[in-house]
Amino acid sequence: MILKWKAPEHEIHIREITQKQRLWYIVNKVYPEYHRELAERRVSGCLKVKIGINQDGEPQYFNISQSFPRDLFNKELLKATKRWNFEPHESNTRKKPGWLTFEVVILTKGATNQGKFEKICRYPVPKKKEQSKDKSKNEDVLSMIAFLDK
Repeated sequence: MILKWKAPEHEIHIREITQKQRLWYIVNKVYPEYHRELAERRVSGCLKVKIGINQDGEPQYFNISQSFPRDLFNKELLKATKRWNFEPHESNTRKKPGWLTFEVVILTKGATNQGKFEKICRYPVPKKKEQSKDKSKNEDVLSMIAFLDK
């Protein structure tokens, strides 16, 4: 017997928030996985990660400075960021190692922790859109990731 499950709708937003001069820029992002356990619990969250990039453009050092809910998404975020690819900024001709900081937000439709999420992550949850008679206007552009049955 095969059991199927339907995961809740969710989005993952990754935004660079580096304050200093950027020596590197990201050319390939791998999104963290959102596992079945989290999907069943309908959890939203946010993380802030600082990534040290070596001379070859590989992520080498990681520092998660914010994580809500505490440590819940850390493992999957670190697995994903280790697979990111970086290229030197045009001003970084000597490929000097550097740091980039990213904010990662996981939004889950109907999240059970929405109130705390908005307060701690300071990220407003989008309000429900009005339905249009023109179905082509109802399509949302989301940065969706695959759900894994783990």
